[in-house]
Amino acid sequence: RYRLYKNTKFMKIALISPRGAFLSKNKVLAEFIQNSKEMQTYLKHYWSGFSTALTAIATATPSAFNVEIIDENFEEINFNKHYDLVGVTAVTQQALRAYKIMDEFRKRNVKVVVGGIHATVMPEEAKKHADSVVIGEGEILWPRLLKDFQNNISVLFFLLKGRFQTT
Repeated sequence: RYRLYKNTKFMKIALISPRGAFLSKNKVLAEFIQNSKEMQTYLKHYWSGFSTALTAIATATPSAFNVEIIDENFEEINFNKHYDLVGVTAVTQQALRAYKIMDEFRKRNVKVVVGGIHATVMPEEAKKHADSVVIGEGEILWPRLLKDFQNNISVLFFLLKGRFQTT
């Protein structure tokens, strides 16, 4: 039986988007991006690498939690700041940095959850660096994950055919 977000007023959650390279290391693509005025404008003014997934997760978080969103492309992560839970999302080009971030927080005894497309396609790899892995649509799984977190339950989450399965 779950407690439903009881005593969450002071629980702090950091949602982190790691810094990452744009798209790939393909030399032809990199040259195109470097030499294209349009791409430079896009990168400079419109694309940070930040995923809208974290804003969706923050929206799905009950108001009793204190949520901080950190986009590492714009601000440094303060590993000394107190968080009860850290959530990280990553696409493949961010995965190695995401793993370093998660490992650092886990060294500090902070619970870590990872999601995003990379964790969805590589859950066993991601699990080595996190307490829980969200596979699939995080905003659907997030409320259940928070309840489990509050009850000290860490599991690997799967979303199959609209149902929760844990392993």
